[in-house]
Amino acid sequence: MMKLGAIFLTVICGVALAEPTTQPSGDWKPLFNGKDFDGWYTYLKGPGKDNDEMNVFQVDNGMIHIYKDADDGSNQPFGYLATKDEFGDCRIRLQYKWGTKRFGTRAQARRDSGLLYFFTGPDGAFANGPWPYSIECQIQENDVGDIYFIGTQGTTTVDPSAKDQKQPTFKPDGESKTSPATGNNRVIRSKMLEKDGWNTVEVVLKGDGATHIVNGEVNNQLTGARAPDPSNPGQLISIRKGKILLQAEGAEVWYRNIEVQPLTPQP
Repeated sequence: MMKLGAIFLTVICGVALAEPTTQPSGDWKPLFNGKDFDGWYTYLKGPGKDNDEMNVFQVDNGMIHIYKDADDGSNQPFGYLATKDEFGDCRIRLQYKWGTKRFGTRAQARRDSGLLYFFTGPDGAFANGPWPYSIECQIQENDVGDIYFIGTQGTTTVDPSAKDQKQPTFKPDGESKTSPATGNNRVIRSKMLEKDGWNTVEVVLKGDGATHIVNGEVNNQLTGARAPDPSNPGQLISIRKGKILLQAEGAEVWYRNIEVQPLTPQP
C-alpha cells in the first residue's frame, strides 16, 4: 500500500500490547480450494465487481496468480480478490511469492500487495477506490507486516525514539498511540523478516485487535479497531469481523495455502 498523505498520531494512555490469549478451536480450513474462486469475488477500480475481463486474477497450478498474463510494464488495473464471508476471532494464514513483473505507475517501485481484513462497508468506498475501509497487513518488498489503517482507526504501541513519528515504528513495550480515521495511516513493522522465495504471513484476529506474524515472528500488533458506520459514515463503530481480501497493486505475485482457523478465547 502506497502512502497517500501525511499521518498524525495522538498519544493516549494505555499499556503495551500482549500476545493473543486465544487457542485454536479446530483444524485449519482452506479459504481457497485451488481450483476456482468459489467463495470469493473480484473487484477492480473501473470495471467494478466480478468484471475481470483482463484476467488479473487466475488459478494457476493450484495457486492464485495475480497479473499472470499481463505484459511487464503495461498499465494494469488495481483491485482485489475478496471473500464473500466475514471473519473474526480467527487465525488467517497464507504464503506468497513475488513474480518478476511490475506494472504501470509501479513499474519501477518495490513489489506491492497486501492482506486486508476487517473489510467493512461497500467495495472501493475509501477515497473512491480501489480499496474498501479495512486494515492492511502490508505485503511489500522490505515492508511485510506494516499496518495501514485504510480510512479506519486503531491503537498500537510504538517506539517513542523513532525519528519519524508520522509513520511510527511498532514496539511491543512502547508508547500507546491511536491513529485518526482519515487517510492511509501507517505503523511500520518492528523487523524486516521477508526472505527470498515463499514467505508465510499470519494475522490473528481477536476481538477488535490483530497481530501480524511474518515467517513465525510477531511483527506488528493493534487493538481498538474502528471503522465508519456504513449507515452513518460520519460515526466510527468498533469492528470485530469483516471480509478478507488480497490486493492486486501493480506487481506479479502468487498466493497459496490460504487458510483460516477459528479461535476460542481463554480466561
